[in-house]
Amino acid sequence: MNISIKKNTFLAFMLAFPMLINAQSVKELCEHNVEKLGGKVAIERVKTLRITQIGTSNGLNMPTTTVILPGKAYYQKVRTSMGIFTTCVYDNKGWSYSSAQPTKVTDLPSNMARSLIIDSKFYGPLCDYYINGSNSDVKSIAKEGETTIDREKCFKLGVTYKSGYKATVYLSALDYMIRKVESPVGIFKYRNYKKVDQVMIPRYIEVTNNRGTIISVVSSIKVNSKVKNDMFARP
Repeated sequence: MNISIKKNTFLAFMLAFPMLINAQSVKELCEHNVEKLGGKVAIERVKTLRITQIGTSNGLNMPTTTVILPGKAYYQKVRTSMGIFTTCVYDNKGWSYSSAQPTKVTDLPSNMARSLIIDSKFYGPLCDYYINGSNSDVKSIAKEGETTIDREKCFKLGVTYKSGYKATVYLSALDYMIRKVESPVGIFKYRNYKKVDQVMIPRYIEVTNNRGTIISVVSSIKVNSKVKNDMFARP
C-alpha cells in the first residue's frame, strides 16, 4: 500500500470515528462499562469493600475509612483536627455522629440516606442498570450527546432512578470508565482506575458540593473483608 492510499484510509477512518461513537446504543455503552470494570461475575462477587484514603480540603489532610455493602450499607469515618465525623446508612436509615464538643448524633434526611445507598453501589448506575435489570435502582438511561471532560471525549448520559433521583454520567469514549457524575448532592470526578480482585476501582476521587472541594487519594482497598453488623448501629 503506497503512502497516499494509507493517508486516505486514515482520513476516512478519522471522519467515520464520530459516527462510530454516535452509533453506540445505551445498552452497548452499559455493556462496555461492565466489561471494562471486570465483568458481571467479578462485580457480583464483591460483597464488602473497605477503603482507606486521605482526603484533602483547604490544605488539611483528613484520614478517611469507608466501608460499603453494595446496595445495602454505607459507613464512613473522617478524622479531622476538630474531631471524628461518622456517617452511616443501613437499609435506607441513616445517622451522623460528631465527636466535637458537644458530641451529638443526628438522623440523616431520607433523601441523603437514599443517595448514600446509591453511592454504595461502587460499580455505578450503568452497571447496575445492565446487570440487575428490573431489580436495579435505575429506571432509565438516555444518551444526551457528547462532550469533553479534562480534554477527554465522553458520552453524556442522563440517569433517572426509580425514586425520582436524577444524575448525569460522563462515560469515557476511550476506555468506557466513568469520569464524572453530576447529582443533587455534588459533582464527582474519578481517575486512576486500578484493578483489585479483578474489579476496577478509582484511586482518585474529587468531590465538589456546597461545602467546597475534597480530593481523596486511596491508599488501600480490601475486598470481602469481614464486617461486623454492630458497625452500623446508631450510637
